[in-house]
Amino acid sequence: MKRLLTPKLIFGLVMVGLLASALAVSLFLGSPARSHAASNNSPEGSWLLNVTITSDHPPFKFQALMTYDAGGGLVVTDQTDFNPQGLTSPGHGAWVSTGEDHFATTWIAFFFDAQGNPAGMVKVREVDTLSADGNTFSGSATFNAFDANGKPVLSGTTIEHGKRIKVEGV
Repeated sequence: MKRLLTPKLIFGLVMVGLLASALAVSLFLGSPARSHAASNNSPEGSWLLNVTITSDHPPFKFQALMTYDAGGGLVVTDQTDFNPQGLTSPGHGAWVSTGEDHFATTWIAFFFDAQGNPAGMVKVREVDTLSADGNTFSGSATFNAFDANGKPVLSGTTIEHGKRIKVEGV
């Protein structure tokens, strides 16, 4: 029997959901007219990530978008959120500084079966380190997926490398 809830699908779905939420918050609430890049020791702002699920063999790679809010909020989305076998909501969560140039996040996303029925949720816990100039970061994460009844169905690990999204001239 083919397994519908693969680690790649679940993590991808979660990442896409998070990004969509971040975009919605930015569009509806706006953002201050200042550069978050000026704060080298904070992840505030939006990032393009290269993610590798290291617990898969062979490892699975994809890109994600993450937006870190000044108040500690987090929204995530990724390239696998709209997989035909199942959809994932934007991921929503929180981040906190854990020391100079270090931060941790926890976020959650819902996933659905191919017919759009609720199928469960995934929780991701991540630790990251900012570069000295504050424009890149690297880190690792663990994820745990649960079915609609809260029973654990999958877990895994990732590594990620992020690059800050900056305003570009027209």
